[in-house]
Amino acid sequence: MPNTAALARLEKLRLVYSPVAARDKHRLIGSLANTRLPSAPAVRRLHEILCWMRAYPDDEQVLAAAEATLAAFAQRPDLRRFRTRLANSGIAGTAIHYHFFWPMARWLAARWPALLRLDRDCGEGEDWLRSAWTVALPWIHAEAAKRSADAPFDILDALRGTMTDAAFLVQGIDHSSGDALAGESLHDLIQPAYVFEAGQDSPSRTAAHWSGAAQSFFRAAPERGRTDLRRELQRAPVSVRPAASRDATELLDLARGAMLTRNRDLDAFTWGNPQDIHIVDDGAGLAFAFIGIVPERRLPLAAVYGFLMLRNGVPVGYGQVDALLGSAEIAFNTFDSFRGGESAFLFARLLAATRTLLGSNAFTLDPYQLGHENPEGIASGAWWFYYKLGFRPHDPALRRIVTGELARMQRKPRHRSSPVTLARLARKHLYWEPLRGSRAWLPLVPGLGLRLPVLTDEQAGEVAAYRLGMRSLAGWSPAEILGLYRLAPLVAALQGLESWTPAEKESAVAVLRAKGGQQERDFLRLLDAHPKLGASIRALLGARS
Repeated sequence: MPNTAALARLEKLRLVYSPVAARDKHRLIGSLANTRLPSAPAVRRLHEILCWMRAYPDDEQVLAAAEATLAAFAQRPDLRRFRTRLANSGIAGTAIHYHFFWPMARWLAARWPALLRLDRDCGEGEDWLRSAWTVALPWIHAEAAKRSADAPFDILDALRGTMTDAAFLVQGIDHSSGDALAGESLHDLIQPAYVFEAGQDSPSRTAAHWSGAAQSFFRAAPERGRTDLRRELQRAPVSVRPAASRDATELLDLARGAMLTRNRDLDAFTWGNPQDIHIVDDGAGLAFAFIGIVPERRLPLAAVYGFLMLRNGVPVGYGQVDALLGSAEIAFNTFDSFRGGESAFLFARLLAATRTLLGSNAFTLDPYQLGHENPEGIASGAWWFYYKLGFRPHDPALRRIVTGELARMQRKPRHRSSPVTLARLARKHLYWEPLRGSRAWLPLVPGLGLRLPVLTDEQAGEVAAYRLGMRSLAGWSPAEILGLYRLAPLVAALQGLESWTPAEKESAVAVLRAKGGQQERDFLRLLDAHPKLGASIRALLGARS
């Protein structure tokens, strides 16, 4: 069988699960492992189907064949032949070109300094490099560089010694800025262009796998089609546990690598807190790694967790959960390699995991997730995907558009909403509030922030002391104090504190202190257990918009 025909046959078997199909998959993988494919797209296609079969294997033989072929993928002659055309694919053995944000650039420069370099072929390097001298070089060198007639990259090469140009730049910004936030702002303002070369142990989609995963095999294709969200929400995961130190480090690196190899970024991963990672085991090889944020980067009110979805240890998707007052705003994304399978089921299980871990019973979807200023969301029809699962708009104007679209679909079953209509629908949140008394609060939080008073640190301390009866911050960590100060404007605006008992005020202080604690989910748990504080915050949030 010609190699392209074998590849086409293997692709057709992706969602076919039977003993005969398993034998065919095993045979075809073995054949394609030892052949040369004629084009870069063909090499990519083989890689994608192998990743799928590692995440959704029929049996031990198919899994072993897929893993062995992936392990040797960087050494394939056809991969080497088409290496340049496969740049930014995330495939082992290929480079990644990207304007990395500061946390990612800093992580790469620390972990793989020899592999990170500046992209001198992007056509804009000299302009931004000239603007970087004052933040990347010691003062005496910066002043000399600004006055030099030499080309910027020549100056950089003369100063960097044995370091790569990128590692030298990142280290210089880190040392010269004097402040983490200032360094980040300066770096992202000049937007350096980077190339991350492939290395033996560098992140790739090819090798992406969590070693602590339980293994499961598939006797039938993954669940497709519509999923009953209400039923799945009531079905608890198998277990929830804090990640041990080794697992936490591996999962955080895996999450960052998943973004790196797809030219994406997520603050919850780049600022991930290894002390605040939880593994939700959903059984049958499905797990969610929830990754909290280091205290100094947390939002003032909502608790934020990034999540990585894992099938048999392979990352199949990612997203973010912002949680508050028993509700959550969800950003959900299945990676391209794993679409067309069980996206609806994975989303449903994510909601169940979020409920178990963070106590969320009502859910919203941000407009960007639905397609607002997001062409990928429009092209995929994301709005209708979530509508069919049970999410609904609150806005009357959007409801009228939906009514009109549903009427058109009833008259013409093949009718599909136009991109213009989808963009109009995606302008505001969708909601799912399945339980009696549940309500989604997250869309109202940004508006609240603009209504709160602006306080200095001194005023923040005075407000907390006066309104909550605090006498001392002795024993508080710097992160706990920072969290308290960030929430002080909220404390200043709360109504009815004068009638609270000393015990109620003391427990409210414990809630605020938990905002800077090791695990941010403790903040949610304590807030949900404080009826008066929760009611006061809900009153501030006000009526649904």
